[in-house]
Amino acid sequence: MLYEAPRAILRLARGPSQGAKTKALVVFDSVYGNTRLAAEEIARGLSQSGSVEVTIASVGKFDVRKTRDYPIVVLGAPNHLGNASKAMREFLPQLGAGTLLRKRVALFDTCYADQTGVAVRKMEALLREREPNLHFALSGLSVVVESSKGPVRQGDLLKCRQFGVRLATPA
Repeated sequence: MLYEAPRAILRLARGPSQGAKTKALVVFDSVYGNTRLAAEEIARGLSQSGSVEVTIASVGKFDVRKTRDYPIVVLGAPNHLGNASKAMREFLPQLGAGTLLRKRVALFDTCYADQTGVAVRKMEALLREREPNLHFALSGLSVVVESSKGPVRQGDLLKCRQFGVRLATPA
């Protein structure tokens, strides 16, 4: 079962343009809701142009085989003890060989200020073990939280939306 995106995202995903839309997937793991908030803002940014149709899915409720259907893939997880969450670490190796090649791939994490980039780098390493030639469309994004239960640091949700906009814009 897919995570239900807020209506605003669904409305934006339909957008004003009538042409074929690029499909984007945002898969996340979230315990306290901070990573979910970041994923939703990234999705808003992706769909802002009206030319990208976004699916948001919780890592535990998404069929990894369907990843092949999306030219844009964003993966995000909270930092748990200096690594990506267990659910995301278990999800990443399930991606089949070649699944992410020739796609616009980006990663994000949520973390404390002194842990920025740690989980992103661990996810990158896990993915590159399987796909040494994998190219990331953007450098990973770290979203800082004040405590495990939040809130997200002021301004970081805007960074998430901007991240999505940049990812939706072809290079």
